[in-house]
Amino acid sequence: MFRSASIVAIAISVMISATPLQAAKTEVNKENLLATLNADDTVRGKEESKAWTLLFDAYLQLSKPPFTVGKQFNLETIWPGMDGWDKVSAWAAANPGMGKAILAASDKVIIGLPYGLDQVPASYAGMKLYVDVKIEGSKRSLDFGYFDAIDAIQAYATAEAYRLFESGDVDGALKLIAANNFVLRMFCDREFLKEKTFFISLLDKTLSNMRDYFWRYQDKISVEQYRVIAMDELPYLRPDRERLLIPEGDRILAQAMITEVYDGNTGDVNTEDFTRMFTLIQSEDEPLTRLGAARRWREIATRHGGLEGSQDRLTLIYDDWWRRWRLRDHGELLSIESEFDKANAMRYAGVLISIDDIKSLFSIRNNLRVAVYGTAMSAGLCGFKIDTGFYPNSVDNRVSGLYGTYVRRTIDKDPYHYQDYLFDLDSFRYRLLKERTALDVGIDRVWLKAGMGLLYSIGEDMEDGVGETHAADDSMADLVIWPPVKSLLRDENN
Repeated sequence: MFRSASIVAIAISVMISATPLQAAKTEVNKENLLATLNADDTVRGKEESKAWTLLFDAYLQLSKPPFTVGKQFNLETIWPGMDGWDKVSAWAAANPGMGKAILAASDKVIIGLPYGLDQVPASYAGMKLYVDVKIEGSKRSLDFGYFDAIDAIQAYATAEAYRLFESGDVDGALKLIAANNFVLRMFCDREFLKEKTFFISLLDKTLSNMRDYFWRYQDKISVEQYRVIAMDELPYLRPDRERLLIPEGDRILAQAMITEVYDGNTGDVNTEDFTRMFTLIQSEDEPLTRLGAARRWREIATRHGGLEGSQDRLTLIYDDWWRRWRLRDHGELLSIESEFDKANAMRYAGVLISIDDIKSLFSIRNNLRVAVYGTAMSAGLCGFKIDTGFYPNSVDNRVSGLYGTYVRRTIDKDPYHYQDYLFDLDSFRYRLLKERTALDVGIDRVWLKAGMGLLYSIGEDMEDGVGETHAADDSMADLVIWPPVKSLLRDENN
């Protein structure tokens, strides 16, 4: 899916049949490329302002978990009702250093992990705590080795939060959760599409866990604690268009690739380099097509745009994405064909295969906004419920007094629900259930009790389904936020 991650070294140099002169060129290009990546604001700065060494030092001291972190054991499957919870809880309790590191890291400004294997200590490199540019014969890739460590850290953070709640240390649990949310939010600012997608997904999942904490320990969390979460902590994550930006690392790599296959003096395509590079890229995704791909790319080389035109096209595509990304939540430009889609598939084939269309990132960002804003609204509803003994009949401030007391009015915005008459986003949908009500989640059905407050986003299809069906497995339906679907399914199956 992420071609840019598998072709980084190709962007640096064409290494097949490299001459000594080409090898020297490779080192210069690699050095300049890494220098450019590491000059980004998410990487550069004083070491005392960075969080990466705090987290990775603690990870190196983290004991082996009772189960292998993976599909069966991760931040989505860990909870007190799981098989083996006693072992998981004991593991979390035995590693207080990791919790302290997450708390300390949340006080930093940036993650600051540099790009390049030679930019990290040997002790980190041995444990894959790096972003490695690999150049091994015809195999070239960008290895985000540190993702596995992050998965383990998130498994720990989830286990420790539940353990603290179970032990009665509600304040300790909430502090760890808030710190972990902020650390993941800093990671969301990383430079590459693969990084941004990975961490946005993790933050979305941790916020789903947060709503499960509200559900399971609702009466143990005070009104004031809910208020702080809803009014201060979650709004500070800022997943909006001004603070959560599109990735730029992929553009930098694409620029290096495009420059590599042209004659710098004439601006003409170097047919051999062009054919070799883009054949390798295509065969990464389609290995059986390599021979046919070589013939195709050799033909394309004769018709491809020049260096200046290709660079201009890359700039045009990214400028267009930036404009769309920074738009207010609705606008005609979003429905117009993008510059990526409009680019001539033959004349700019090298440009198009060098980057991934970030169209999916718009929906991923919107889902994160649903998670952040919706979790804040859920905290507000829980605070109201604890304070009054019931959920509000509506979220209209004149009726319930919810806004300003329990949650900010400005955070009640569904990113999928633009209203022309408001020239802004409308609120999440909410209704107080008057009777026992069914909620369909994929092939499952759960039942909501009368008196429950139902909060939902209308979802990507932008159709209000009154919260009767929750979107699952990429289905198009409403996104039920409260009560938390994860909790309902767990309760139903246990």
